[in-house]
Amino acid sequence: MIVMMGRIAYLKSRYLPLTEIYIYWQIKYLRRYEPIVICAKKMNLDKFPIENIRSFSDRKISYLINGLSLKLFNYSPYYSRVIEEEDISLIHAVFGGGGVRALPYKKKFGLPLITDFHGNDASALPRKKPGIYKEIINVGDLFLVRSNDMKRDLISLGFPEEKILVHYLGIPIDQYEFKKRELDKELNILLVARFIEKKGIPYAIKALKKVVKVYDNVKLKIIGDGPLRSEIESLIHNLNLERNIILLGKLPKYSDVIREMLNAHIFILPSVMASDGDKEGTPTVLIEAQATGLPVISTHHAGIPEIVIDGKTGFLAKERNVDELAKKIMIFIENPDLIPEFGHNARKHTEERFNIHKQDRMLERVYDKLIQSS
Repeated sequence: MIVMMGRIAYLKSRYLPLTEIYIYWQIKYLRRYEPIVICAKKMNLDKFPIENIRSFSDRKISYLINGLSLKLFNYSPYYSRVIEEEDISLIHAVFGGGGVRALPYKKKFGLPLITDFHGNDASALPRKKPGIYKEIINVGDLFLVRSNDMKRDLISLGFPEEKILVHYLGIPIDQYEFKKRELDKELNILLVARFIEKKGIPYAIKALKKVVKVYDNVKLKIIGDGPLRSEIESLIHNLNLERNIILLGKLPKYSDVIREMLNAHIFILPSVMASDGDKEGTPTVLIEAQATGLPVISTHHAGIPEIVIDGKTGFLAKERNVDELAKKIMIFIENPDLIPEFGHNARKHTEERFNIHKQDRMLERVYDKLIQSS
């Protein structure tokens, strides 16, 4: 029998955007602590069901009062009441901005506060809003980051190193089918991403152009959509790659994305630092691709080298280096035995480092330590 050790308040402005499934997994697979999600707005509950969720969006007057209070004073009477009523032991704030918004409740109730950083909040946000973390740097108890690169980012912002813990994302690895890939006549490449600058999609397209000049039996499928769609469509047209690149758009079910992963030979994501300083954390899609046995081609960017082991589970290129990306693709074409070898290594690496069951057991030990010391 599992003995519950306490209740954790998960503070999240919106529960839960479709792109943040990794947060759902972290909450779902806790065992010794009961998570209480406290949010302003509820969404996608059919896809991310949670037993205990509290939101002031259920009542119009409460929504107006608390929304205005948050905007003017960074404080919600509703949040405060729930934390008190639910006998919360620790506050776990999602994203850096969420940690800032959690400070009033930490001060009021004297609870330990964990702030969970994921990417943009450790890179572009502090550039856009200098000083946003000035108070939490001293008041916050612990800061979780997704990679050593992100840890260095926080240290450069003034966060004390002893309060920063690298805690990797986890996925329910047992739910991902592993498939051994064998290259037949045509190499199928898959890319899954939002159409935004940091995903580096144009570099994958330009690299493919170089590849098809030598090997024409290559197809690239791209799943996703976003503000750069017209630019990407124009690039494909201008490079005469309509026969080699298929834009699938946003697929209706995530199981459809996994199916496309199982039908591919390699996965590509040439991420880059965006012009506004935005960069990746540790892209969940790379973890998922490797879980299915897909070798990955990506870049030496942010936390990606901690997901993709260069020369073992995939290949990494320099950011924006089209020639290098093309060469990595052709290595797999010319050495097809590397595809199943790297795929096996990728699955094993994912099982060892990014298993949600292992990661949540470690997280619960972090909760134990903070609650006991407080």
